[in-house]
Order: sequence, then C-alpha cells, then structure tokens
Amino acid sequence: MPPFLDPEFLDDMSPALSKSSSPSTLSSCPLLILSPSSLSHRPQVLESILSAIPSTQPHHLQMLDRIAMNFVRLPENQYKEAVLALPTTEETSGEVDKDIAELTTVFNKVLNALQPGGRVFVGRAANETFTKEAVLAGYLIELENQQVYLTNTTAVYSP
Repeated sequence: MPPFLDPEFLDDMSPALSKSSSPSTLSSCPLLILSPSSLSHRPQVLESILSAIPSTQPHHLQMLDRIAMNFVRLPENQYKEAVLALPTTEETSGEVDKDIAELTTVFNKVLNALQPGGRVFVGRAANETFTKEAVLAGYLIELENQQVYLTNTTAVYSP
C-alpha cells in the first residue's frame, strides 16, 4: 500500500514512519488510481481519495469502464503501484462485488501497465472468485494486515 494511504502513516507515533517513504521515493513513479464506474456519480468519494495523495506524488486517475471499452490506453510498464478506489463502508456488499468484477474485466490491461513486481492495492473487498481470476490473469495474491495486494509476477526479458 502506498504509505500515504496507510492509516498508520498518518499517526506520527507509528513505526511506519521510519520506513523509507521520503517525498523523493514517492514522486519517482506515478500512482495509478483505478476508479469503478459507480464512483463517477459520487465525486465526493473521488475527491476524498485524491486529497489523501501528497501533492509531490504524481498520479493518474482512470475509470475502469473507459479502460474496458478501450477509450483509454494504459502505457506499458509505467506504474509500480495502482490502487482500486473504493468507498470505505458506504456501499453494500453487492455494489462492492460489482466494482471488484469491473476490475477483473481489465486485469490484463492493468497487468501490462504495471512494472514487474508492481502491485495493485485492492483492500479488504476481494472475494474467492476475484482472487482465482487474479491468479489466472498472472497476479500473485499477497495479504498484508488483512489487505489484499495483487503483484505483477511477469519478468522483463532483456537479452
């Protein structure tokens, strides 16, 4: 998880601050924020997510439905980290499942946009079907502090 989205990072008494998260580290590569289409009519949620990102961190916000319909083309090997933008507890489980399913339709495109070892932060919303599809698409599923990360396991071959 990007340190600025980690609740412990906001606590100045937390040991998470001692980790390497200097502004120069954060701004080295843009963060990809993946927004489900359900948030297009809820700008306050997107504003809340974007306001949590430090001004020194470059970021790109992309809507999943636009990626799926090829209105947006993600550049290859561009991102080290991506975040699935989901509201905290405002949605019912059915709505969250729909948002997660929307991500699965663009797994390959997001995977290609990630650098080898790049990660997608999904949060706690991942279900068994989602994790199976993520593995089949080529991701490694990692759990840290009850949060789900998808890691790009593809290696770049250079002769």
